[in-house]
Amino acid sequence: MAVVGVSCGTFVQPAMARKSVRADAVAGSDVAMMGVAMPASVPDGGVGVFIFTLSGAATITDHVTVTDMVPDGLRVIGAAIPLGRCSIAGQKVTCFTLGGTDGAQLMIAVTADGGPGTYDDTATVSTASDPNPANNTASVQLTVVPPPTTPAPSCTTVDLRGVPLAAARRVLAALHLKVGAVIKQASRTVARGLVLSTRPGSGATLPNGSVVRLAVSSGASERRPRHLRRVVGSSNSARRAG
Repeated sequence: MAVVGVSCGTFVQPAMARKSVRADAVAGSDVAMMGVAMPASVPDGGVGVFIFTLSGAATITDHVTVTDMVPDGLRVIGAAIPLGRCSIAGQKVTCFTLGGTDGAQLMIAVTADGGPGTYDDTATVSTASDPNPANNTASVQLTVVPPPTTPAPSCTTVDLRGVPLAAARRVLAALHLKVGAVIKQASRTVARGLVLSTRPGSGATLPNGSVVRLAVSSGASERRPRHLRRVVGSSNSARRAG
């Protein structure tokens, strides 16, 4: 088998989906062909293979020629046929094989780079002695769909209450989150410099790069309660009066 421009690892073997045009082979030297696209659907940028199978060529002694003008939007990356050779010129694929190759398969590999849509491809087989050229074509259809969408990377926030501010910053950076506003709040129960709360709170699923605001303890308030301020003020006034 001669192979032209086939990239290793590009052929795929998913479930077969068939759309073919074939006429019955006439006894003698009549040649017919049927085709299949494998797979019938690929994502944009994916690889598909057209397979065209010859029939009725068992008694042919001259060469068999298969031509295929692959539609725009599909880039030909390789072609092969048994006991023959193929050439690729842009969208046109031309293959030659010897007679007597009944059941031979032409394989054309394509990359879908023209965007989503339906692409119909037709190949034609011919010989010098074929008495019935009416059945010498086969068509395949390849559907190109949008590529699967990849969800945006995300992370889940963790409970940072009681964690020092510097450590909380490092944790959020490791989670691919950004530190937003840092608000200081007085607290009698949480030491100064420790995180009181986050917004959003723990357990929230956020896209990478989201902003998390922090409330950090500034320690116990140094301001006296109002009733004590009144007592102290009264005492001072009494001393000044005396």
